[in-house]
Amino acid sequence: MTVRNSAIGRLALVTVAAATLVAAPARAQSRPPIVFRAEQCLRQNVDRVVAAERDLQSAAAFLVTYACAGEVAGAQKYYRNSAYIQMFNTVIKTVATATPPGTPAKPAAPNPLAGLDLKASVDPETGEFVTAPTAPGAPANPLAAMLPMMSGLFGQVAPDSTPVELRKLAGELVLAARAKAR
Repeated sequence: MTVRNSAIGRLALVTVAAATLVAAPARAQSRPPIVFRAEQCLRQNVDRVVAAERDLQSAAAFLVTYACAGEVAGAQKYYRNSAYIQMFNTVIKTVATATPPGTPAKPAAPNPLAGLDLKASVDPETGEFVTAPTAPGAPANPLAAMLPMMSGLFGQVAPDSTPVELRKLAGELVLAARAKAR
């Protein structure tokens, strides 16, 4: 009975380990490449930062703020611009279908936002806005034309918010590197 339970336990452990190995690449592929590169940078630089900085909090902050600043900023831009795309699309859809209060029963003037589609996304490699080209002869979409210019502006007025998942990863990596160094 003990041998059987032990064998079943080992089989379960192997199954869980195999499932974890299969799921890890899928999870890695589901993240945007720009976020994946930020995570790689944190992993590649943690030992060097921990060796130079004794304070755990300072080491984690240095890791995301200086050692991997470019990669973390790219991930931050990706998340910020993705949120703006969602926000603009929601506002356009809401305003385009809204009826002002107290509107008389007669037909109202056409809503200028009705039928407007932002047709924009965020490049997972760079975090920059990507807008669809305007069809020949069609009027330019003013919102889509404005987004690339606003990318820099959004970065200046938005609070500096390092993505939580990257801060958390930096903390975990610093703790593991410190434990390994002892």
